Amino acid sequence: MQQDAAGYLWVSTNRGLTRLAVQDSAVMANNFLQENGLQSNIFNKDAGFKDEEGYLYFGGNSGLNYFDPTEIHPDNYVPPIVITDLRVMNQAVRSATRYESPLVLNHLRNNFSVTFSALSFSQPENNKYAVILEGLETEWRILNADTRTLDYSNLSPGRYVLKVKAANSSGYWSAETEKVFIKVKPAPYKTWWAFVLYGLLLGGILLLFLRMEKKNQEVKHALEIEHLEREKSDKLNLFKQGLFANVSHEFLTPLSILSCLMDDWKHLRTAPNGKDLSLAQRNINRLTRLNRQFLYYSKSEVKELPLNVTKGRLDEFVKRIGGNFVPLAKRNQIQFDIRVDFPDSEVWFDPEKLDVVLFNLLSNAFKYTPEEGEVILQLTIDRNNGRSEAVIEVIDSGTGIEAAEQSAIFNRYHALKGNDQLGGGFGIGLSLCKAMVEAHKGEISLQSEIGKGTQVTFILPVNRSSYDDSEVYNSLRAEKTSTNFLPEKIEEDTILRIKNLNQSFENKPTILLVDDHADFRNLLRTNLVDLFTVLETNNGVTAYEMALNKKVDLILSDIVMPAMNGVELCTKIKSNPSTVHLPVILLTAKSSDFDKAEGYRAGADSFMSKPFNLNTLLTRVEALLQHRKRMEARMKMQKRFYAEVSTNDKDDLVLSRVRGFIEENLANPDLSVKLISSELSISNSMLYRKTSEILNINPNMLIRKIRMIKAVELLEENQLTVSEIAYKCGYRDVSYFGVSFKKEYGTSPSHFQRNKKV
Repeated sequence: MQQDAAGYLWVSTNRGLTRLAVQDSAVMANNFLQENGLQSNIFNKDAGFKDEEGYLYFGGNSGLNYFDPTEIHPDNYVPPIVITDLRVMNQAVRSATRYESPLVLNHLRNNFSVTFSALSFSQPENNKYAVILEGLETEWRILNADTRTLDYSNLSPGRYVLKVKAANSSGYWSAETEKVFIKVKPAPYKTWWAFVLYGLLLGGILLLFLRMEKKNQEVKHALEIEHLEREKSDKLNLFKQGLFANVSHEFLTPLSILSCLMDDWKHLRTAPNGKDLSLAQRNINRLTRLNRQFLYYSKSEVKELPLNVTKGRLDEFVKRIGGNFVPLAKRNQIQFDIRVDFPDSEVWFDPEKLDVVLFNLLSNAFKYTPEEGEVILQLTIDRNNGRSEAVIEVIDSGTGIEAAEQSAIFNRYHALKGNDQLGGGFGIGLSLCKAMVEAHKGEISLQSEIGKGTQVTFILPVNRSSYDDSEVYNSLRAEKTSTNFLPEKIEEDTILRIKNLNQSFENKPTILLVDDHADFRNLLRTNLVDLFTVLETNNGVTAYEMALNKKVDLILSDIVMPAMNGVELCTKIKSNPSTVHLPVILLTAKSSDFDKAEGYRAGADSFMSKPFNLNTLLTRVEALLQHRKRMEARMKMQKRFYAEVSTNDKDDLVLSRVRGFIEENLANPDLSVKLISSELSISNSMLYRKTSEILNINPNMLIRKIRMIKAVELLEENQLTVSEIAYKCGYRDVSYFGVSFKKEYGTSPSHFQRNKKV
């Protein structure tokens, strides 16, 4: 072993000379062999010498080798590395892969091998290789030149990257690596959707178990459920009783006021003054508005109380409402004070909701206040942080309310105990007041003491900034919703069209008018009697009997009626073969989408919401009657055509044979002009010429028309279903039969069949 001037150690072996160097705590070895200029590869042990000039001498089997070590330079050529072979299950595959296009393996083909080589031809047996399979290994493995093939098997599902780099015989490593991208797919039973399926299956088993357990619990607690249902039914009955009592309570207050006025007029024996007439008119209007307030009550269950605030004098409004109760106070000898300490300016509030609240509170106050008692209506204003709020108080010296009941007094199911002459409790009164005040973005509270009386206070914001634009009064919308049925003069062209239509009837069409409101029926009859024969009744039961026993062409029915409502009437009309053809128009004040959908599901032909325009109503009546006439006209036209065919083919033997063949093979879906020509030995040109000259149609149209006429006959007989008739007329597709029939006659086969059951 000799050391040169550069610090390298030279060692002679039986396999040439080796130069050793320590670099970065690692030993680097460079081998020099016969092909590098040595006389041989075998040297004698310890046969080495270094002279004064730095030359090294080594003795070997073939003689003496000496050289200047400073002139020996290592091979610094870094060889590139390539993948020479890539196999899956011992079958060669493409060697070039990318991240987007990896080598794909699955659970059945999960073994692969890779062979690589460094492109260095100087002492290739001394090349080194470093490999790492990212995703499986964490450190590089160093391989010798004789280990250039790697085998991998049973890799777990996922993505892997095999990296390979090489070093030449001098130990210089390549900076770049060769990569093989591998993707191993999981077995189908290990995929995410498989685990989802397992979860669903397990969930289904669990659900089945829970349902069985639930069923067992239901059976186990059947008696308990029955007991709870009985209690619920009793509670509902009590609520209904209270509701009817409260309804009468709502109507009794304005009726009592009117009664007081009538008594005054009788005693005075003089005509009432303008002030009293105005008071009477306001209370009559109050009675008419109560129906809408009951709708508010039902809407309050689902929080559907839209605001409609407007700008006005709240002080005058409160005085006017309180003035309605002055006659009642005089009659019952109750002192009634109206105290208003409010600015003489306009503020923002919803008059309709405030009307409901004040009337209910005052009526309750007067109901529970004895003779010579006192009722106070007080209005003040409170300003807080730039926000103005109206404070309204109704104070009475009545019997008072027990402390235990005060917390539940605003509950709609709570009835106050008492023996007042007007009956009922606060029920709908205070519960509706609470809903109205909260809809008005306010608060309401109650204080009471037995024997001293009750004070109800509610606070409402009156600034414009407290309300959104959608909550502000819209005059156009209000005009539309408040308009009663006051039809304008019927347009002349509407009258003319209906009179022309009536000429197609033997007699004037008969309209059955069904409504429990006599004035409304009279108003409608007055406007319809000149154009139609009008029958009328006030309930659905009688209307149904009249539809069965009288000649009726159309029914106009209200929905809300006693005995049988309009929806039930429409359902029975459309379910009876004798009346199913009658058009039904439902008239109602219910205008929600749900109400309309309910009417149409019952089979109604049209739906009109009150209030409505008489011209619009007459136009719909005209359209429904016109539709019936058009359908009947199409039927007559088809029958005339068939009669014409029957008449013409008597004079033409060819046409007679064609018609007979079509009728015999009508159920054959493959019936065509080609089949007719082939079976009857008639050329296509002759067949087209005969039908064109005699009937002015082509053969295909002749086949279709005869099929449609046969379908009409079968539908009128009402012995087969629509599907059976379609097949008998040569249609494979029932839906296509329906489309063809409707195109021909303007109605569906099922609707036509129902109409012809009459």
